[in-house]
Amino acid sequence: MLFRSTTPSLEALQAYGLGIQAYDVTNDYAAAIPLFQRAVSLDPNFAMAYLRLGQSYQPLSELARAAESTRKAYELRGRTSEREKLEISSFYETIVTGNLEAARTSYELFAQTYPRDEDPQVFLWVTYFALGDYDRAHLAAQQAVSLNSASSNNYVSLIYADQWIDRLDEAKAAAQEARAKHVDSPWFPLVLYNVDFLEHDSAGMEREAANAIGKPGVDDQILFLESETAADGGEFSKSRELSRRAADSAQRTGEEETAAEYLGHTAVREALVGKMDWAKQEAKAAIMRANSRQGNGFSAIALALAGDSAQAARLSDDLRKNFPADTIVQYDYLPMIRAATALRSG
Repeated sequence: MLFRSTTPSLEALQAYGLGIQAYDVTNDYAAAIPLFQRAVSLDPNFAMAYLRLGQSYQPLSELARAAESTRKAYELRGRTSEREKLEISSFYETIVTGNLEAARTSYELFAQTYPRDEDPQVFLWVTYFALGDYDRAHLAAQQAVSLNSASSNNYVSLIYADQWIDRLDEAKAAAQEARAKHVDSPWFPLVLYNVDFLEHDSAGMEREAANAIGKPGVDDQILFLESETAADGGEFSKSRELSRRAADSAQRTGEEETAAEYLGHTAVREALVGKMDWAKQEAKAAIMRANSRQGNGFSAIALALAGDSAQAARLSDDLRKNFPADTIVQYDYLPMIRAATALRSG
């Protein structure tokens, strides 16, 4: 991610450059956010800084904030270069409309127009993953690393993609290769924890969890992964406690949507194993934390499974109205809510 960015303010550009270093090189989104915020405070018309702010919020699951910043970038795109316009418009489809087919088409055009640019490959990885096209996601991640092997963000993408297509040895090798080049990321423990889980390596999982605990933007995610592991082992009391710790950790760093997502996800887990009272309690706690796409989506599924069809229907109606073009809402959440309601009613 080079500094091809339009701003008359040298100070804003300097803050932006430091933000890019945190975002792309060291892969620390929590550290990047205040730097991009400073850039837009110094130049309120700095479209690319707004875009990068949105792109920093997205991996942390703060989708409303990501959309707000991206809308601002989109409104200011007339002040930017043609390349910047294309990147802003592409991410707008990803995070504001949520139309993943439109995003895929736009990013593929971006990649064809700027074949030596890593950015379209980075976000094609995101788009292909969301569409379930893991082979193409893997190719995009490989291309991003080949274009910029100094980016820990690109290596994280590659390690995740290796895991999705069951190349676990390659995932570990990619992490070792990156670290040998002194390229590291606070996200490495998250994805390597998943690899260790798939290989039934409990010692490795404990090691990676210890490496992630206490890191802003990562601490909450490792706690939630541990809650998933506990649920997989049938330890639902432990799983519930870890989920709440994950939500509290996210809340402390201002990630309210993320906190709601954890609790909503937990509610679905509870409902699927027949713990309906817990499912309702966790779903309602999620709704109280934040009015969010992912938190409400998971909560509605859980409430439908638990027999609260009225509340599930209200949440479903809100999602349908608020995200009319969103691929995940329209083709994942809403059908699953209907399916859960049908299951409950026999």
